[in-house]
Amino acid sequence: MKSLALLFGDDTKKWLTRFASTTVGGLTLTGIAAHQTWPYYLGVAGVAYHFYWQVCDHSMTNFPVAVKLLKPTGWDIGRPGIPFLEPSL
Repeated sequence: MKSLALLFGDDTKKWLTRFASTTVGGLTLTGIAAHQTWPYYLGVAGVAYHFYWQVCDHSMTNFPVAVKLLKPTGWDIGRPGIPFLEPSL
């Protein structure tokens, strides 16, 4: 079975922190290159906080809690949720 969870093991938080840092750094550099204004950087700060909240504020080993915390991002266990494209139930 191939899985990033198995590959990362106990280092999952380290890897997710690296990913989040790279993403926020890339968004910041992109904003600088594109001469963005303060609302852009406010959005980047929101993204940074959201990453912090997901990675640092909960246990990665408690699956039900992890699923509950990932639901607000629009992800449904491996597939992106796009509300306006999904059928109404």
